[in-house]
Amino acid sequence: MRIRILNRFWNLRFAPNLANRGDCDPPDKRGKEIRVSSALKGEERLEVIVHELVHSASWHIDEKYAERFARDAARVLWRLGYRED
Repeated sequence: MRIRILNRFWNLRFAPNLANRGDCDPPDKRGKEIRVSSALKGEERLEVIVHELVHSASWHIDEKYAERFARDAARVLWRLGYRED
């Protein structure tokens, strides 16, 4: 799926066999991707998507900040009822 974050485009892909739960290419890379483990489900999957979106929007953001923000944002969105169709 092609997505736009701050007027830059990434391919968002759910990938099997990732070493991590997710990762994000640097914003200056051609053909950049955000990869999320296809094994993740539910709130954890939402958390990883938010985490990688934080990196795509602000590559310089500290990893601990991205983790905390993603966990909190995913919890709020989950409580509001956001789910995959």
